[in-house]
Amino acid sequence: MCALPFVASAATTSSFEISGWLPYWRGATSTNDVMPHLDELTEVNPFIFTLKSDGTIVDNTKASDAASWTALKSAAKAQKVRVIPTIMSSDGDLLHSLLSNSSKRVALEDRIVALVKSGGYDGIDIDFEGKHAEDKVNFSTFLK
Repeated sequence: MCALPFVASAATTSSFEISGWLPYWRGATSTNDVMPHLDELTEVNPFIFTLKSDGTIVDNTKASDAASWTALKSAAKAQKVRVIPTIMSSDGDLLHSLLSNSSKRVALEDRIVALVKSGGYDGIDIDFEGKHAEDKVNFSTFLK
């Protein structure tokens, strides 16, 4: 029996999606680390947005790091790498308040759509953790 190594790369195997997750707390470092590897990626996911306690969206990038995030987004677009930032919350009570109230849910949906459009992003990654079990249907409605 003979085993041969299997090697896959984004450049040669179109069936693979390779993405890079970039945390805001490493700002310029994470963007600098990924820039030389954009040609190996199909998507970058800047982990930069969170929900405030009132349900508004906060951009956690610092002003000093803003240029590095802008440069990354431009370079990714030039290489046809999707830029899909993450919006995160782990506050189950906040999520319940937003998801179970149709006007609050629609307002959040509208804010997210406006964020994606104004930022020129290719989509959004919803990372809502700690949701209440009773919000299953409301969360599904929100995603639709």
